[in-house]
Amino acid sequence: MLAQRFPNLAMTVVDYDVSAFHCAYDNVARSRFVDQIQVQQTDINTYRSPHLWPHIVCNPPYFTSGISSKNKQRAIARHTQTLSHEDLVHCLARLLTPTGCADLILPLKEAEALIEQAAECGLYLRRYVCVKPSSNKPPSRLLFTLSPTTGTLRSDTITVRDQHGDYTQTFAALTRAFYLKLP
Repeated sequence: MLAQRFPNLAMTVVDYDVSAFHCAYDNVARSRFVDQIQVQQTDINTYRSPHLWPHIVCNPPYFTSGISSKNKQRAIARHTQTLSHEDLVHCLARLLTPTGCADLILPLKEAEALIEQAAECGLYLRRYVCVKPSSNKPPSRLLFTLSPTTGTLRSDTITVRDQHGDYTQTFAALTRAFYLKLP
């Protein structure tokens, strides 16, 4: 999605899971973005980059508690069994440039805890977007940006579906380029 939106952006994709790595590698190899995206299978905890990154986009394991999936691969992807949020914060602090930023998505409760941990490591909340699944439900996810720099905090809310169950105009406009079913 980033390559689609930013055609001149070169990126490195890192995934811990071997199957996810192979899937990503095959998808990139078959796409028009093959020259933009490098895929690596590694543990972010031990990943060593030849340079610092100005921007990191991360879809971390979501859950710090609760029932794990019986499917081991799914449990690792969704729960913090192999990558705690505290370890992730340390990785972000180690890999970001002094003016860089990291964008993440987490459930609200987990996001709030990670943001506190990040501040203790010198990464500060710069922006957040509360994601409401529908107009009559409270936010369930938080999109947020962390950075070693401080400044004005920007915030917003986006609602995915309206009272009729249809995508809101705002959500549709934001995601239209990535969903085939949106007009």
